[in-house]
Amino acid sequence: MMMILDKPYVSQLLSQTLINLNIPAVKSGEIRIPLDKSITFLTEQEVIEQLRDPNVAILCNSEYSVASIYPYLKETSIIKLIDLFKNKVRFRQQLQKLFPSFFFRECTYEEIFSLPVESLTFPLVIKPARGFRSVGVYLVEGPAEWKTMLAQLKQDMRAAKEIYPEAVVSANSFILEEWIQGEEYAIDAYYNEAGEPVVLNVFKRMFAHEADTSDRIYYTGKSVLTEALDKVEAFMRSMGEELPLKNFPMHFEVRISKNGQLIPIEVNPLRFAGLCTTDLGAHACGVNVYEFFFEQKKPNWPAIIKSMDDSIFSFLCAELPLSIEGKSIESVHDRKFEKNFSNLLDYRLIPYEEYPTFSVVFYQSPSLKENEHLLQLDLEQYLVMK
Repeated sequence: MMMILDKPYVSQLLSQTLINLNIPAVKSGEIRIPLDKSITFLTEQEVIEQLRDPNVAILCNSEYSVASIYPYLKETSIIKLIDLFKNKVRFRQQLQKLFPSFFFRECTYEEIFSLPVESLTFPLVIKPARGFRSVGVYLVEGPAEWKTMLAQLKQDMRAAKEIYPEAVVSANSFILEEWIQGEEYAIDAYYNEAGEPVVLNVFKRMFAHEADTSDRIYYTGKSVLTEALDKVEAFMRSMGEELPLKNFPMHFEVRISKNGQLIPIEVNPLRFAGLCTTDLGAHACGVNVYEFFFEQKKPNWPAIIKSMDDSIFSFLCAELPLSIEGKSIESVHDRKFEKNFSNLLDYRLIPYEEYPTFSVVFYQSPSLKENEHLLQLDLEQYLVMK
């Protein structure tokens, strides 16, 4: 087993878990790793030798680390699964038997700009076939918004090219698909050595408005687990019947409609929620996802849910528009920004010079009112520009 570490962020919890469990790691790129002197790091040759084992358990901390380990996996059986999940078009094709009526189509970047608007059915979502977070993702509710979306797409993909490597966000191919109505959830999970699905986290996504595609706030709690857990586990069992998934961690997103139908949005292989936001589960439920994956443990969800009160546990990603270059920021008023949170659990500084986010904040609240306020907050007021 091994942990692949790369930018943009490695948390204290992740590092301490690697030390406690004596899990070897691979450092890919220039990244600050807490407690790094106590972590065992593998050499390139040791990585190659471990990957000869088809059952080796691999976990990455980000899309960057997935991309960095990719060249070493080319001769392994796992590569086909990674390629399938990383390509949103192929993923839709693979699960078409489970969701036969779901509309989607593939387009090149150039084709998008020449599509006859009258040939499209709205509302629809457009996004890169290979993407990350909400970069290049747009909800277009009607023909009148198409032209505006095209201009924004051109601007955002140009900016994304300066921030993300091709392996993380690519403008070569896009998917157009029907808008999935319903509540959105993000899940951290894995398939164990026997191919059985194990859910580790269920987060619910909050939006400022219907067309919002930002990743600002996700939350969890007793209500979130109660309303989604059974459906998520059922979907994982169905997907596991279609694909040979063993020792396989993933972060995936779904929507659940008002009539209870679950439709997947995407699956991100070999990692959990980015920027170590997966750590929210440790605050909310006492589930250390790294420990549970490497030790092949399964949370006792009935007991966990029974022990919880009605508190809301959230994380906020203080992400910035791609139009703001990190190098143009002099500093951030972090102390002033912290005052927006009534019960702060953890405040993490993110290197905004390289990544369009200046912090990730974990916090607890008695209701969703605090989140509703934070969704409308103008984050640019906390920036000092050069």
